[in-house]
Amino acid sequence: MTGSGDLPDKTAYYQERIEFLEETNRNYVAILDLLAGSGDFQATLGKAATSTEIYRATAEPVQNLIHFERFTFLDSMEDGSFQQQVWWPESQYVAMQQAIDAMIHDGSFAWALNRSQALLCPYAGQTLLLHVIETRSRIRGMFIGCLPPDSTCVDTAKLNALSMILSTCAYALEGMTLSAVIRKQMEGLEEQVAERTRDLVIAREAADSANQAKSEFLANMSHEIRTPMNGVLGMIGLLLDTGLDEQQRRYAETVQRSAETLLELINDILDLSKIEADRLLLETADFDLHETLADFSTLIALSAHSKGLEFVCRVDEAVPSQLNGDANRLRQILINLAGNAVKFTDRGLVAVHVTTEQRLPERVVLRFSIRDSGIGVPPEKQPLLFNKFSQVDSSVSRKYGGTGLGLAICKKLAEMMDGTIGVVSDGATTGAEFWFTASFGLVAEQGDDRQLLARQRILIVDPQQHERAALEELCRQCGAEVTGVALGSDALQAMEEAFAAGLVYDLVLIESVLLRMDSEALCRAIRDDGRMAPQLVKLARFGANETETPTVSSCFSTLIAKPLLLPAIRQVLVPLLHGQARPVVGTAAACVSERFDGVRLLLAEDHPINRQVAIGMLQKYGFQIQAVENGREAVDAQAQDHYDLILMDVQMPVMDGPEAARAIRYHEQTCGCSPVPIIALTAHAMVADKQLCLESGMNDYLTKPLHPTQLLETIRKWLPAQEQSASVATAAPSLTEEAQSAEQKAELELFDYQGFLSRMLGDRELTELILRDFLGHIVEELAELKQLVDSGNAGGAGEQAHKLKGAFSNVGSNRLSALAARMEAAGKAGDPNVLQQTVGDLAAGCDALQMQILKQLEQGSSGPAAS
Repeated sequence: MTGSGDLPDKTAYYQERIEFLEETNRNYVAILDLLAGSGDFQATLGKAATSTEIYRATAEPVQNLIHFERFTFLDSMEDGSFQQQVWWPESQYVAMQQAIDAMIHDGSFAWALNRSQALLCPYAGQTLLLHVIETRSRIRGMFIGCLPPDSTCVDTAKLNALSMILSTCAYALEGMTLSAVIRKQMEGLEEQVAERTRDLVIAREAADSANQAKSEFLANMSHEIRTPMNGVLGMIGLLLDTGLDEQQRRYAETVQRSAETLLELINDILDLSKIEADRLLLETADFDLHETLADFSTLIALSAHSKGLEFVCRVDEAVPSQLNGDANRLRQILINLAGNAVKFTDRGLVAVHVTTEQRLPERVVLRFSIRDSGIGVPPEKQPLLFNKFSQVDSSVSRKYGGTGLGLAICKKLAEMMDGTIGVVSDGATTGAEFWFTASFGLVAEQGDDRQLLARQRILIVDPQQHERAALEELCRQCGAEVTGVALGSDALQAMEEAFAAGLVYDLVLIESVLLRMDSEALCRAIRDDGRMAPQLVKLARFGANETETPTVSSCFSTLIAKPLLLPAIRQVLVPLLHGQARPVVGTAAACVSERFDGVRLLLAEDHPINRQVAIGMLQKYGFQIQAVENGREAVDAQAQDHYDLILMDVQMPVMDGPEAARAIRYHEQTCGCSPVPIIALTAHAMVADKQLCLESGMNDYLTKPLHPTQLLETIRKWLPAQEQSASVATAAPSLTEEAQSAEQKAELELFDYQGFLSRMLGDRELTELILRDFLGHIVEELAELKQLVDSGNAGGAGEQAHKLKGAFSNVGSNRLSALAARMEAAGKAGDPNVLQQTVGDLAAGCDALQMQILKQLEQGSSGPAAS
């Protein structure tokens, strides 16, 4: 254990790392802003008629990228000399000429002419940056900038971006020159037609070269940004897994969120480039709309609840659930529009509503509406919203951020789904409603969701009006009788009134944050009332403003995160009401339960940070990892040893990934070895890159930054079956294990101690306290049930059986809970025969349960119980 004296050193180290990562993040945000404006820059160059206009157009992105105290653009004259063409500030012409003369005199100017990259030179106590402006055919000019006095170096990524800007400027100058030649030739005689044709070919090649430069610029910038982003996100992920104090964790999480935002912007730009190139294709697959909405709602609810907003997602009853289309692109549109709604709303509500626009025999057109109570959109600005790089105004852009690409992408995706998109807002503070339509194929429905909660009486306790109303509507759509109240006192009064009318609630859903009476107090009040024992479910709002993840106490049957949608009713509430499900304990991240001990991986990665990130992710799952730094070392390692799978970076020195993959496949063919799966790892995100990897013999492809879940799923998919079954902890049981499981099944159904302990969050002392309390009351309650059955009071016996059903379920006896449920149903139906037949089985089972509990309590007093 490290002594307390080391804490300041660790704190300083973590602070230094966080500041470094934040500075790196800021640098690449500046580069991304440059990339986002590259289209406007290209358009301005295309309109320029003189070299002066080209240099002035180039000056803006250069100054936005790197801050210079002063700078000048020199034009190359026909006699080989250089002349200042554009300089800034205007008063610095003489000072810049003196600097140029000094650079010529000491040879720095000539040195810079022979380099294709920036040259930094000291001058008069400051640093000058010289960069030649050239094409493949000739030198077109020179850029000279003077850095501020406190700056002596420039980030490498910014220097690379500067080279690309000046290269684009050079090709624009060459294109202008060629255009001038063409115009002059066209004014000549007819005999110059052949010469003009050759010039046109040259001009076309120049234009193609400029387009190629733009495509390479996009691909290279994607790689240049994604490579360090992989290190930033990966190292922050590993850092958050270590022991940090509250302040350090908050700083690290801020860096993580910023990096993830930057990655989203990169993906938006790549999506836009694919759309413009007509390379974006939609997938067609069957999917469940409610499952898709549940996944999407989980993400949006986190950000909405962290701002204190209500978030609801409603689906009309007539909307079909089983569809065919691209669920991922649908989710992308929803996340973008709902994410904007949360971003531009400080208080109130964000609501998603799905309706049917048109239904045909084989297709359906759905309408998705996202309404908020935020700042609204002025009517005169609404036509601009769905244009590329558009914002409502500059002040909004500065406050809320964003590139203005998201809505343009949503518009194109909606149109690809044979739909439209629009916005409704009066521009005031009443918010806005963004909507879009999309067409999907119809798939045969599986089951009738309208009967999921049939004949169930449900009480909803939630002070959030809109969220409560949406949940009431959903439960009614599933066939339940629903009552909704805002306060805990109203809930107790509703239950009293129901009991007086001879009715009971089967399920009570309680919001975790109530007014006047907290949820735990309401839960205890209901449990302490011996007349009624419904299943109690806590509804939790998860958000960044909560100090800890909500937990479920012993009196709640389970906990569900809001918003509660149809999948949760199918998977949690229905089994809970039928006594078939083990209650769920919150939504805290699960521990790593899957192990791959003994599985050998070869990792080829030249970047040390990326190598460390991948190793850190994989070691959590027990993989044995051999790391090498280039493709040649990977080929040699695979030839000398055996690995179950290879993770291969694409861009490496000495030998790149595709070349190494081809060499490994050739070796396997010549020696007759079984092919080892190879997964490509790359920061390139273009379709052509994936095709190159697959053609080289690789099996799959992962884009950096790597995500642990995606990485593990891909490895699991390609891992040899025999290795996986031997190493994964969740593999199928052996025959002996199956026999043991069959022998223990009945016992687990009677008393699942481990399940009960898990619901108590591993608190053995609390678990034993509840079990002892259960033993103290169960004999008396069972005797009362027998008396009611013998006296022929079927209604009273049913109510008493209902109480016992909850008690048995709470302590982990599914078998007895099911018997009590059968008696409850018989009591409601007035069937004395079933009551008489079942009460004896229940009494015998209760005796056996008491023996099991006593045995467990004795084991607990002498030592930990066996798991």
